[in-house]
Amino acid sequence: MTTVIDPGAGRCLSEGLPFAATDPKGRVRARLATELLTAHQDGRARMTLGLASDYFGPSGVDTALGQAFFGRLAAGKKAQWLCDLDQPHAASYLPDVARGLVTLGSRPEADGRPWHLPCAAPSGRQLLAAAGAVLGRPVGATVLPTAALRIGGRVVPLLRELSYVAHQWDRPWIVDGSAYEREFGPLPVTPLPDAVAATVSWWTTSSR
Repeated sequence: MTTVIDPGAGRCLSEGLPFAATDPKGRVRARLATELLTAHQDGRARMTLGLASDYFGPSGVDTALGQAFFGRLAAGKKAQWLCDLDQPHAASYLPDVARGLVTLGSRPEADGRPWHLPCAAPSGRQLLAAAGAVLGRPVGATVLPTAALRIGGRVVPLLRELSYVAHQWDRPWIVDGSAYEREFGPLPVTPLPDAVAATVSWWTTSSR
């Protein structure tokens, strides 16, 4: 859900940033988050928000790091990536997300505010290297540059949607999970080689 926050050029995402999304989906997420937090403040619901970035892992299909990335690599094809392979991009491993959400749901002190779940921020090139090591063969990626997204988005709806989030891929997109760890202690983030190995294994052995 970090797409509800626009961190500007290279800023680290912290919970103190305003809900300032400019794209249609981001505005919807921002409105829903605001409504949920207001319901908590008014006593109509108990609410906490656990915010994760683009996710990957076993069963992680409908995500930028799902079929377009790991699914294609497992099928012997080039992965698809946006804008810049060398920019760090926060990537949440699903089992880590699950552990973080369990903590937030079971701790009353988590109520009434958003929390960024700690995660790694590998570059696309680092993810490719980790996946190639698991697959035992060279792997590559087709990169859709920012200009292509903006120009193509004038006529292709999917590229238009992707152009809205280009700022998450053409510069560092890093999540600050320090507030979570100060309040609840460390959330062990699965080492990238282990997380990628489990993800690749799922994509190569599971039928969808």
